[in-house]
Amino acid sequence: MLASLVAGIQTNLMVPEANRAESGTAKMRLLIHPEKCTGCRACELACSYHHKRLFSREFSSLIVSRNEKDGFSTPSLRTLTDGGYMECDLCHKEKALLCLRYCVTGALEVVQQV
Repeated sequence: MLASLVAGIQTNLMVPEANRAESGTAKMRLLIHPEKCTGCRACELACSYHHKRLFSREFSSLIVSRNEKDGFSTPSLRTLTDGGYMECDLCHKEKALLCLRYCVTGALEVVQQV
């Protein structure tokens, strides 16, 4: 039962249109596998380093939320209502996507859009 619940919350995250066009990644999307997330928050720190060269969750495009009731952690992209964040640009001008590079469990993946 748990496997079917987790499979049902697999999330596709679309990078904001303006950022995709600017970075040349219009056919890419970030795919999150919440069942693999351990809540270590390495992706948040890597993301904030990309944006500000600081290790601070405040500047991350990703946020990892932990549900204390069931113990699951779920990474997601911040929304406009979260305020004060940096929009995901798929690590424009970096050699690799830092969130993926430092996610040791494989909870994040970038896939081609069709």
